[in-house]
Amino acid sequence: MEGYEWAKEVIAGYTKGQEVIAYSNPTNPSDAFLTKEYSFSCNYGAVFIGQFFLSPAILAAIAGYYETRNRSRLHQTLPGWFEVYPMMSLRAKLITSMLVTIPWHTLGVFSFVHYSSLSAEPYSLDLILWTAGYTLVGLIPAFFLVYYCLLLLKLKDARVHVNAERIALGDQLVVRCSQAVSSVQAVTESKLSLILDEKLWILDRKESHTKTTRQFTEERSLLKDAGLMTADTLADEFTFCIPRHLSPSSPPEDVFANRPRYVWYLKVATKVAGAPRYRAEFPLWVTAAQLMGNIGGSRPEITRS
Repeated sequence: MEGYEWAKEVIAGYTKGQEVIAYSNPTNPSDAFLTKEYSFSCNYGAVFIGQFFLSPAILAAIAGYYETRNRSRLHQTLPGWFEVYPMMSLRAKLITSMLVTIPWHTLGVFSFVHYSSLSAEPYSLDLILWTAGYTLVGLIPAFFLVYYCLLLLKLKDARVHVNAERIALGDQLVVRCSQAVSSVQAVTESKLSLILDEKLWILDRKESHTKTTRQFTEERSLLKDAGLMTADTLADEFTFCIPRHLSPSSPPEDVFANRPRYVWYLKVATKVAGAPRYRAEFPLWVTAAQLMGNIGGSRPEITRS
């Protein structure tokens, strides 16, 4: 009978007259088996539940925290200057990658040790394939962990200050950007950009995703003028004119309400020899055009050291 083909395959591994150990349930002798194997199913469940739910939850919680924090008012650090915080600092990115990488590999090692301590060699093919695949996927957060560690060895987060607490379309925005690096001589590229992106949630039968369209960008180089630089600090000031005809900032909820969301931000990109490329976004809240913008005399004076 076809239903017993699997049993014939098991018996084929033994010779007639060979002594073997069989297992049976004393209270129910019909519940018996010849080959003793351990299932990796419980380990599968622990790994899937622990990682494919925990890791996105960690990322969503941290992203939500920074989204809420960055929508608050700018912090005044010097008279007439307001600091803009990055969407996520280098240290926060490092901690996030650690919170994903360490539990990921810890749970993987625990599952492997638990299974191998119960079962005898040779281990099942499922265990080998799952361990290899799980380790390869775990290299992704581990890569980012190494990436941010290398960056922090060469530079620190850029600090961005603007000359106005409230920013509107049509304003002249003065931006002061500084960044500590291991050596200015080792910097091969450093740029500051003012950007407007349009984000639209696309939902169709096959998939859903966010479509991002660049509406405006203006770029300046921090290496062009060394007037504010020191041996280990990049620094410069720029004036950006925010076009009056563009769209103001809109809240994150708009992207899920089938309306385009408009996001203004400053972007800093720095490349230091021997380190990965640094990129950071500093969100701005730009309102509709005012009758009087921040023009001319709104630029503050500060003491340069």
